[in-house]
Amino acid sequence: MTESRRPALRKLAADQRTLVEDLHAGFETREDVLLWLQRVAVRSLGYIPDEWFQAVALRPDVLDDLVGDSDIEQFRRGQLGDVVLHRAFRTAFHRVRERVHEYTDSEKGEQREGTPDPERQKFIAMRPELSATDRAQHEALVDLFEGFSDREAIRLWVHDLRPATEGNLPASFLEYCCYTPMGYDPLVAPPDDGPARTARENLAATVLLPAMNRGIRTLQSGAEETVETVTDSHEPLST
Repeated sequence: MTESRRPALRKLAADQRTLVEDLHAGFETREDVLLWLQRVAVRSLGYIPDEWFQAVALRPDVLDDLVGDSDIEQFRRGQLGDVVLHRAFRTAFHRVRERVHEYTDSEKGEQREGTPDPERQKFIAMRPELSATDRAQHEALVDLFEGFSDREAIRLWVHDLRPATEGNLPASFLEYCCYTPMGYDPLVAPPDDGPARTARENLAATVLLPAMNRGIRTLQSGAEETVETVTDSHEPLST
């Protein structure tokens, strides 16, 4: 990659391209789609419409397009990327561009390693809080898909969701999960319970992903750049 004076933009563009490539390749399961949607929310800086997550994850025809291999399904995946992702990613790119740090020749002289290499940056758009929130959101979804042992485990999970969503969950969410049969029973059902797994996926699509998306919009407005490269002894944050 050619040296860039604005490595945060290059890093963001590279992460967004990976998501588009994943979309074009297709997915194996509905959970894979939901985890991909969470990554999209972060790397679009929350500029995906909140209702889009439910539209994608709850419509059987759209899900068929995302997991299928036929020519028409591949065409529709490309169209989805061109119409929805392109617009949100473009808006996010412009938003970062307004605040991005441009490394000058004088700064390069002051830094032993010169301008930061976009390919070696650990953080999304060189913003560590975005990457930390990305990881917290991913882990929260994985925990949801695996289910919980009891009511106390659910309480702790909801507690961890507050920073992962910047407090954008409905005020009644904990009560719903712990004290209504529709919310509680699927969360503590055995892992091989198909209907319960579907209910947990529906909860992710209708409540968690929109709240996570809103949280990213809130978070990114105050994020600042930090340079931290990937070393041989440390793995990058999940992308």
